[in-house]
Amino acid sequence: HEGFKLQDREALQGIKEEIFQEEKGNREGSFFLAAMVSMLLGDYKKAREYVTRTIEIMPTAPQAKSLAGWIDLLCGSDSKAKKSLALFEEAAEQNPKDVDAQLGRSAYYAQHRDVDRAIDLMNEVLIKNQWFTPAVTEKAHLLFAIADWDQAIETAKRALALDPNSIDALTLTVVHLLAHDSNFPAACSRIGELSEVLRENEPNNAPLYASSAAIS
Repeated sequence: HEGFKLQDREALQGIKEEIFQEEKGNREGSFFLAAMVSMLLGDYKKAREYVTRTIEIMPTAPQAKSLAGWIDLLCGSDSKAKKSLALFEEAAEQNPKDVDAQLGRSAYYAQHRDVDRAIDLMNEVLIKNQWFTPAVTEKAHLLFAIADWDQAIETAKRALALDPNSIDALTLTVVHLLAHDSNFPAACSRIGELSEVLRENEPNNAPLYASSAAIS
């Protein structure tokens, strides 16, 4: 559940109910998980309440600061999104190895249309975490956004080498075959692979099926 687009909402809802049962224990770990699950379910108000309680208990925890930054960035409020960068930078300062903070900084700049800066930050993440497929696929997305087709497809292929079942990377290769190469037979073959991976890994994720169908 690290990728927001790859959510099994039924599983998340079940986790949410279990976590909320532990809420009375006032445990920072429960609040942190509750904040993360609430964010993934789109309940940003509740997520902010839980992450605030986490930070009150653990004021120096970089993971909580990163999560607070993601909540602000994704909640749909421009004013709160502008505050997210400071949270990501504070988390990165407290723990330079906090990948969530680095990804958050990149996402902030991408959202504000400074894609070159976003790519630079993603490269910094990958220098130390070459194995981290979500960062590789996100870099591929950014390269597609600026129509750097050659680097984009090479990066997507790198993601597939790390994880042959990466739905994001498979989808990007379909986009490249259709939009850049106009190679419809190869695209159809790749769509077949994507459909099989979706059936095996995300059988109940209707929104992901819909978005994949729209792209393909």
